[in-house]
Amino acid sequence: MTINIVLPKVYFYNEKILDSEGKITKRVSTGLENVLYAYSIFVPEYARVHDNNPKNFIIEKAYLIGSAVRQSRIDSDLDLMLIAPNIDETAERDIKVWLNILFYNNIPKNKAIDAYVRPFDKFPERPSHDITTQVKKLLKEYNKRLVTYKNKQF
Repeated sequence: MTINIVLPKVYFYNEKILDSEGKITKRVSTGLENVLYAYSIFVPEYARVHDNNPKNFIIEKAYLIGSAVRQSRIDSDLDLMLIAPNIDETAERDIKVWLNILFYNNIPKNKAIDAYVRPFDKFPERPSHDITTQVKKLLKEYNKRLVTYKNKQF
């Protein structure tokens, strides 16, 4: 199954994930913005249908995980972990399916984005790279959309 959505950014999948100083590249910022955009469209309607408060889905932190942390390879997918402390387990699973359909399923490995929205880091022993301060503006913008966006796409 695929869903077509017009994303706000061209995803620069042909770049490394981190630069030589450990800062995120356009690949991360454009990929993250596209994920946050889709999330901000889906969540308000999901929250309404499930009688949940959209504020429960606000993302407070963003991390790179997986191969992005171990090595900044161009031929790998982009692994993101977004922390929404008040998200419940059912919503976490449902949103993972939605994000997989948009950004991971049937997509070549180097173009894929594997995004997780979780209440906390479920695997703290695995390496991660906190990018929250580098993407604070994006998080603020899309969190605002979560609670104010009038969803007309569903």
